[in-house]
Amino acid sequence: MKEKIFCIGLSRTGTTSLSKALKILGYRTIHLPGFLYFPHFFIQLRSKYLENYDAFSDISVIPFYKKLDRKYENAKFIYTTRDKKQWLKSCAAYPRFRWPIHKIPIKLIALRYRIYGTINFDRNRFSETYDKHHDDVIQYFDKKDDKFLAIDITEGDKWRKLCDFLDKPLPEKSFPDMNKRKNPMV
Repeated sequence: MKEKIFCIGLSRTGTTSLSKALKILGYRTIHLPGFLYFPHFFIQLRSKYLENYDAFSDISVIPFYKKLDRKYENAKFIYTTRDKKQWLKSCAAYPRFRWPIHKIPIKLIALRYRIYGTINFDRNRFSETYDKHHDDVIQYFDKKDDKFLAIDITEGDKWRKLCDFLDKPLPEKSFPDMNKRKNPMV
């Protein structure tokens, strides 16, 4: 069985690009896996995903990363980061963070509220979420360098950092650049 990889970056930090990169490296990857939820209580990622995939990304993983670390002792965790000002601009411009409530599935409403403290973009709440999530992740993975990688995939030698962490050879393809807006300022 391949190791499990859990990507625990917030939306708009390159989780889709990272998912594509992991596929290129041969991992069975799912972006935004489904989860079990009862009102006000997040249970776990759905078992069918945990059994059938190697890598998982986006905010549906975030509520469970500590439990997943305990369940999969050999798991690796990748935390995608981004400059906070640029991240806030990207979130503000992201159409899905402005959807009317009646167009958002109930589970996604609960997930967004759990992660961001709001259903749609709110600069103050998102800013607080960014700081809190960053602090929680860094504190939790302190002294667990062998299973944790923080990476800003908008900068630097992404393939080298990722492949060194996963002990994989460098692919000959360019690192995926998914969901990038045409306006480089966003």
